[in-house]
Formats: sequence, structure tokens, C-alpha cells
Amino acid sequence: MLKILLGSLLLMFPSYLFAQVELSEFSTTNITTIADEDGDYEDWFELRNNGVTSINLNGFGLTDDFNQPFKWLCPNVDLAPGEHQLIFASGKDRIPTVDHYESIILANQTWTYIVPTSEPAASWRLPGTTLTGWNSGIGGIGFGDGDDGTTIPTSTSVYLRKSFTLTSAQLSEIQRLILHMDYDDGFVAYLNGVEIARANLGTVGVNTPFNTLAANHEASGYQGLAIDAFEIPLATFNSLLVAGENVLAIQVHNAAANSSDLTSNAYLSMGTISPTVSFSPTLPWMNLVPTDSWHTNFTLSIGEHIYLSDPAGNLLGDVQITQLPVDHSLINIPSGWCISPSPTPGVTNTATCFSSFLGNPIISKPAGIYATGFKVAIESTQPGAEIRYTLDGSIPTLASALYTDSIQIASTKVLSARCFDPANTILPSLVEKNTFLINEALI
Repeated sequence: MLKILLGSLLLMFPSYLFAQVELSEFSTTNITTIADEDGDYEDWFELRNNGVTSINLNGFGLTDDFNQPFKWLCPNVDLAPGEHQLIFASGKDRIPTVDHYESIILANQTWTYIVPTSEPAASWRLPGTTLTGWNSGIGGIGFGDGDDGTTIPTSTSVYLRKSFTLTSAQLSEIQRLILHMDYDDGFVAYLNGVEIARANLGTVGVNTPFNTLAANHEASGYQGLAIDAFEIPLATFNSLLVAGENVLAIQVHNAAANSSDLTSNAYLSMGTISPTVSFSPTLPWMNLVPTDSWHTNFTLSIGEHIYLSDPAGNLLGDVQITQLPVDHSLINIPSGWCISPSPTPGVTNTATCFSSFLGNPIISKPAGIYATGFKVAIESTQPGAEIRYTLDGSIPTLASALYTDSIQIASTKVLSARCFDPANTILPSLVEKNTFLINEALI
């Protein structure tokens, strides 16, 4: 096959060509193009208002499943004529409704705790429970690292809990719930009796006895390092939180009964749509800043489709996800869909566009383990194409070595090859990569 043509890769929109809201660009090879608010380089796509009037996107559906047209709903936002809306297909399921963040619970507040010598009744995790023999103290509850508000004797575990109250209005306004947990060595956290986070301890969903030992994990906060964050999904906390009393309960376990330290610093923060501050400000190191990013509850895979529907369920767009070179995108311009080496997420698609890219080069020797060195040839089925290569696994560019004759492979190498069009009328091919292990005595 001489080249891969765009027409063989895509499903176009003949029935929806004049839709006011349309899919206008996507990329599934986002390595350096654009990061989301978490610093992650997620797959992304964008919508464009192709009309002459603003349109409200409330109720428009996006999905990767034709049978679930409203798998993810656009929020109540107006899209101006010609405006583009960037959407990350990350699976994080976020919409820009958060006005601000605040901490419902901080580690240095007063907690109720016990150093158990037997397993407490499961009701210790629930609201409305009367606890006998429990203590109260400033968190964190622990010993040994100098990061404790209340010091306890050397122990295998400590159980702690803290109640908080929400009104019906506050409950309806919470959009995100995040648990930050600095722990040594393992923990399980519960919200109103239901497990919401766990690390280094036992099996998810299975009750962990008080004398269970955790895997080793050193607390990070006292070292000035980032504290682990656990986001509770929207559907989960909506099903757990109630108007009135709620309880965050945590059991923290050591890796050894005679361990020199135990840390249990917990913080529960929320993102709310209300401008009213009800609890404590978040701490700077949490980096909880409202974002305007949109994230779907699904991710993208090669061969899948993105479907766009209006609130009435009418299909407005359908594009198939295809393989693209790193940091390229497929964009929808007036003359049709084409491949861009310069993605333009969230802005007008003005980059140079190509209808195809070259087919992959052919490496004469398969990847594998070899006792001695050899020569390897590379060829392209596209007449006139140049082949550039590297021997360290990096992606070949126009600055890489030009292939002119067989390459001697005398020691272990990762050969990467790529075809280029000297006239620059067709995009370079995808990278073909073979690893050759030569005389590796330990294999």
C-alpha cells in the first residue's frame, strides 16, 4: 500500500454537513500539544458553532457508544458563532461548574480515634453512632515522624473518624470531592460506611481486620513531597452524602507491629458551584483551582466513533477514531477533513492540512534476539520517498540520518525508521520500530 488515504479512514458527515454545532477536530496522540489542569496529556476533541447565532449546548450529547447518545451531556454554556469548545476525552467526567474549593475536613482539626486491641463494631464508620472508649485529639493521630497532632503509643493500627454536617443546599452544590491522605503505611477510608479510597492495605471492598499489616509506605508531607489525592466520583458521593450528619472514617495500619512511625493526616475537600464559603479554605499545596476544562466520562480508542447529538436525540456528527502520528490531529475545514501536523485545540483550524500520509517503511529483518550482528535493509513502497532512521528508539525527523544503504547492527539497537516526502505534499509515515538484541548473555 503506497499511502494511507484519509477517505479510507473516516466516516464523513454527508447528512449533517450544515449542522450548526459540529465536531471540528480531534487527536488521540496528544503527547506534548496540550495538558489538562492535572498536567495530563489526554485525548481531546472540539466542537464548533458553525452558525451565525449563539447556541446553548445544554443537553447536547456526546458518546463513544451509538446506543447511548447521551452518555455525556454538555453543560449549560453558550457557544458563540465561530467559537470552538475543547473537550478532553479523559474519562474524568468533569464540567466547569466549580466556583471555588474549600476543605470540609482538615488534618489538624479535632478527631475521634481509638488504638484498637480488638475489632470495633462496623458501626464505627457510620453517622449517629455512640462510641465507647474512644478518645479525641488533634489530627494527625500517630507517632514517630514529628507530623502528628496527637501522639499515640507504638501500634499496629489506629481508627479515626470525623463528622461533618451538610445542608440540603450545600449537598446539591457539590461538584467534586477529593480526599488527600498522607499515610504511613496503609489505609482504608469510608464515607458514611462505604469504602471510598484504599492504599497499601488489604483488598478493595473486603473488610480489613485491625491487626492486618500494610505494605511499606513512607509518609510524604513531612518530607515536603506531594500528598496522595483520591477523587471520589460524582455518582459515588451523590449516593453517599446526606443532608445532616456525615462521617469520614479511616483506619490506618503499620507495616510492622514494632514500626517506628505511623501517620494519618487526612483532608476532605469539595468543589462547589456556590460562591458562599461554608467550611475552611483549601491549603496552597492542594492546588485546587477551578478550571474551565471539560472532560467526558469516556476515553477514545482506535476504531471507535465520537457521536454528537442534539437535545432531541438527532445525530449531528459521527467521526471514526483513526491512527495518527504523534501530536497530529484530524481537523474539519471547509473543504473537508484532513490531517494536521499542527493541532489547534480550542481555536480556529488554520494549520496546514494534508489528505494522506506515507505508508510505513519495511525493515528487512524482524525484531528479535540474535547471536551475532548483521546488516539490515529498509525500503519504502512510495517511489521517491526518503527514509530517515535512528538507532536509539527515538522518533526520526528530517534531521535524522538519511538511509542510503544497509545498516550494520553490531550490538543491541532499537532501529526506528520513517518515510518522508521530499516535496512535502504528503505527511511522513508512522514510525516503524524493531528492537535487535545482539549477543545478550543474560537473556
